[in-house]
Amino acid sequence: MRETIRINNFNVGISEYGDPDGIPVLYFHGFPGSRLDGNLFDFDKTGKECNTRIIGIDRPGIGISDFQPDRTLLDWPEVVLSLADNLGIEKFSILGVSGGGPYALSCAYAIPERLLSISTVSGMGPYSYKESLNGKAMLIPKQNGVVRMLIAWGLKLAVMKNPDKLKENIKATLPDTDLNYLKQSDKMEQLTKVFKESFRQGLKGYLYEAKLYRRNWGFKVSDIKTNVYLWHGTSDNNVSIDLAKRIASEIPNCKSTFIENEGHFSIAGNYLKNILNEL
Repeated sequence: MRETIRINNFNVGISEYGDPDGIPVLYFHGFPGSRLDGNLFDFDKTGKECNTRIIGIDRPGIGISDFQPDRTLLDWPEVVLSLADNLGIEKFSILGVSGGGPYALSCAYAIPERLLSISTVSGMGPYSYKESLNGKAMLIPKQNGVVRMLIAWGLKLAVMKNPDKLKENIKATLPDTDLNYLKQSDKMEQLTKVFKESFRQGLKGYLYEAKLYRRNWGFKVSDIKTNVYLWHGTSDNNVSIDLAKRIASEIPNCKSTFIENEGHFSIAGNYLKNILNEL
């Protein structure tokens, strides 16, 4: 099975999970994150149960995808179309988690004709929304360039050199619902592997992502015409429930599901079967 696909002189890293003959779902990872998020959320097992072929995609400069200078959020849908064409996929669904949420919504806006359905889970929102600044997901994007670099460098150092300290820091910042999910089996180990893969090429891709989250998306969520399914936990302290409710209210055709006492990671892990069945 291929791990990279060449698109317009640009290598895109992918990992496939689930049923290879199932309904195609393109997965957009978090921040930090990578195509390996699927191991954290049991994509292979649940994908087979739900008759879905889940394709995790590394964004530019992340994992094994080539860095792309000067890209914008609205450049992503063209990459997605080229990838789908290369894989022989005409119609597909999209699942965007956390930092993958804005990328999923960019596709909902720009390429609705190719989509079967789209879902965002614990998705980040526009930087201009005051609700975006309430969660930890914007901790690095909202800093100035120098501070952003220092924090990112410290995170990368912890990921690469001191994963035990990283795990302790993660435990200190997450609500109990997320901690309970990450205590299962090897979930915390999988999360650190996801982070490590995110920094495989260094900080360039990660820092560029941080800058993108600050910028104007190039469209308004109210301009999205396709149906969007939005899932969010009320105990999420990375991306606030208030932000999720605002986005849900502004997308004209949005079905929102807010789960009491679920967090940023736990909702994707505990409700993946429901999310895929809805898609």
